[in-house]
Amino acid sequence: MATQVLIRQCAKLRIGSGLRTRIWDDPWLPNTDNPYIESEGPSELRMATVSSLRLYENGGWNIPLIRNLFNVRDQLLILSIPLSRHARVDRWIWGDDKRGCYTVKSGYMYLLKLHNQIPPVVGINWSHIWNLNVPGKIQNFIWRSLSNVLPTMKSLRHRRIEIPEWCPLCRHEEEDGLHALVSCSLVRNIWHLTSIGSYIGSAISITDWWHNLTTTRDSSDIEMAAILMWNIRQN
Repeated sequence: MATQVLIRQCAKLRIGSGLRTRIWDDPWLPNTDNPYIESEGPSELRMATVSSLRLYENGGWNIPLIRNLFNVRDQLLILSIPLSRHARVDRWIWGDDKRGCYTVKSGYMYLLKLHNQIPPVVGINWSHIWNLNVPGKIQNFIWRSLSNVLPTMKSLRHRRIEIPEWCPLCRHEEEDGLHALVSCSLVRNIWHLTSIGSYIGSAISITDWWHNLTTTRDSSDIEMAAILMWNIRQN
């Protein structure tokens, strides 16, 4: 079970024809931190596959369409993916290996890298996150949020990036994961409209809040919270 969870954290799709890979729901971008598309897509294209971003004539990328649909980050990652005219099948690969192959050694090295970058988080059932009935990109987002790798103002300043520490929405408090996703006064107005409510209790971090949520609420509330957290961050 632990190995399955680890592989899901770092697995992604290598694009062949693009017919089996959904643009907005599958991990396919060549980015270790977040292989999912970050740009919001039109509702009518939510089920579209990567093949729809290719030109029929020569099999290359449809650059005008890509520039119209995606932000700069997503554009650069998409256009960095080499394409073949041959109709190869999209396939799952291990994202932390150049060959795309999972081995015990590569899994161990990946865990070491995570251990060096992310402080241990106590009380989180990681396998539960990957079993939520939500899109994979949201599972990945929740995992990143609870692992304290979300690029909040506070975390970026810790990386010595010279930016203001204050929340860009309310401009009153320091922005960490809990503030960005739950406790900001503007964000709390959104939570107040849900069955979960805006009560934070004694939580001092996003992991505290998530732990309280998952031990007091049923699966439907937890899944709704995950989706709402994703949407809050996108907007």
